[in-house]
Amino acid sequence: MEKANYNDARIAESTDVILTFENSAFGALVMVTLGISAILLAAFGYKNRTCRWLALGSALGAVATFVVRSMINTWFNDGGGLMID
Repeated sequence: MEKANYNDARIAESTDVILTFENSAFGALVMVTLGISAILLAAFGYKNRTCRWLALGSALGAVATFVVRSMINTWFNDGGGLMID
């Protein structure tokens, strides 16, 4: 059986683009938007079960975005974000 040559340059490039977006101002915008929506949904959706689930999902999304941004800076150290020398 012949060994196939696999070129993962496109996957590496697309992953780099996604991580760059996540670690830039766009990631901060997503985090803040989800946090504000979680607060608003929790405040105004106290009678509606759907709003409770949306508020929980927004809060988890905001926390996950914050954690992913921190992990990218810690593990990959690609020069993005605020790095203290």
